[in-house]
Amino acid sequence: MWKWLPVHAVCALASFVSIANAAEISVGALTVPAQLKAGVRYKAILEFSNPDGAKITQACFLWSGEGPYCFKTSVGGDRASTWLVTRNPNSYRLTGFLRYLSDGKLKDSNQASARIVVK
Repeated sequence: MWKWLPVHAVCALASFVSIANAAEISVGALTVPAQLKAGVRYKAILEFSNPDGAKITQACFLWSGEGPYCFKTSVGGDRASTWLVTRNPNSYRLTGFLRYLSDGKLKDSNQASARIVVK
């Protein structure tokens, strides 16, 4: 004998299954060198967790809210490293996040920030 679930219970269960199957990447920290010079490349490293093995496609950055500008990134273990250049001397809040594929959709991770001074 079949027992029927109320419609709202079926919808809640369907939402839970969908969320449980989606891969999520979480960024923990952004690391950049202490001394930066205008026009000179520097490495930005985003540390992340990727328990479901989602494919990272790019690292994206904002300089004091300007952007995002997205670049190829090199992924090794739990770190994504990207070469950046800041051409204008100033103090900035550099914010980074990772763009990745999950369930065939392009998604953005959470963000991590660091204060940088470019001379």
